Amino acid sequence: MNWQSAIVVAAIFVALGLLLLRVEPRVRRRIAVLVPIPLAILIYRWAAYRRAWWELVAGLGLAAAALGLWWALIGRRLPPPTEPAIHVWSKDDEP
Repeated sequence: MNWQSAIVVAAIFVALGLLLLRVEPRVRRRIAVLVPIPLAILIYRWAAYRRAWWELVAGLGLAAAALGLWWALIGRRLPPPTEPAIHVWSKDDEP
């Protein structure tokens, strides 16, 4: 088993999990269609081509453990995402 491939797959799935956890609920379906589904298809095809099923399983396990650790340490205390946090201030607005 190639651990370097498993770590790369885990990093991809951790980034994907964080993206899905921190996106607004109303746009979650659009994000799910645009990012995770094509990415899952590509990773599945990579695993089938390289016959790297154990690397895929190890990467998923590492990603699940990392996301669980992130959720236990940081994620529970974060407020749920509601709206874009970017506010544009102009000269006419009072702070």
